[in-house]
Amino acid sequence: MLYKGLGIEKAITRLFNSNPHREWTISEVVTGIYGDVTKAEGSLVRDKITKGLSKGHLSGLWKRVPRKVGVYTSN
Repeated sequence: MLYKGLGIEKAITRLFNSNPHREWTISEVVTGIYGDVTKAEGSLVRDKITKGLSKGHLSGLWKRVPRKVGVYTSN
């Protein structure tokens, strides 16, 4: 994990802040936080990231990109 010791939301926030205004797909967020993951851990990691992205969106930490499914950006 590239953002070791951080919770999912803090790791996503740091990732988004590292490149403001960039549009991130879920897969890019997974790679940006965890690096390359094996197929075995891929679905578990993707699920954690997806839940973290949804929770952060509902909290106002970042926003979804309109008309693009599974794409997020910083506020």
